[in-house]
Amino acid sequence: MKTLIKGFTWRLYMLKLLEDLRNFELKFREEHLKFLRMAREFAEGEVEEFSKEIEERGEIPERLLRRVGELGFFGITIPREFGGLGSDLLSLTLVLEEISKISIAVGFMILVPYLFTTPLTIFGSQKQKKEYLPMIASGRSYAAHAATEPTAGSDLSGIRTVARPLGGEWIIEGVKRFVSCAKLADYFIVLARVEEINADPRKQLTFFIVNRDAAGL
Repeated sequence: MKTLIKGFTWRLYMLKLLEDLRNFELKFREEHLKFLRMAREFAEGEVEEFSKEIEERGEIPERLLRRVGELGFFGITIPREFGGLGSDLLSLTLVLEEISKISIAVGFMILVPYLFTTPLTIFGSQKQKKEYLPMIASGRSYAAHAATEPTAGSDLSGIRTVARPLGGEWIIEGVKRFVSCAKLADYFIVLARVEEINADPRKQLTFFIVNRDAAGL
């Protein structure tokens, strides 16, 4: 009986979701159109100039990286109080889409720090936000996301990196791979398992901010 009820409830949910999708209407505010125009102008006027160089050398020129910071594209969703532009995900999506039309490499380079700043904005302490967000939003620092391991990628239950408290600090032991834009990063947000948090392995995962110059990195 419980299985029948769960199946019926699931079908109702899916029908409601499909109805919502059919009725969905995307509306741009002037703010969104402003970001769209900025990104298009930047992509066609500046990114295109470097697109061939990027493909041949396999890296983003530093002057282009600085320009992205000057335009505020690293801080689109970061609150204004922490140096960002205080906009939303739609603005970010429009910027990434326009720039990626010219160079997917530059678009991806802009996206990567959001894998650091988004969880920090939502879950970080005020001290952490004040220390890291303004630097990343302005492009003065760059951040990357380190979760994937040789034995774990999209299945995070396979994470083997562990973190243990020691004398007021944390010791992190493990191996990460496929860390996008690692060469550019000054900071990493590293996913690790903390056994002291909970006996349930599914509830032991947490993020740590790790500086590039950390011992043993």
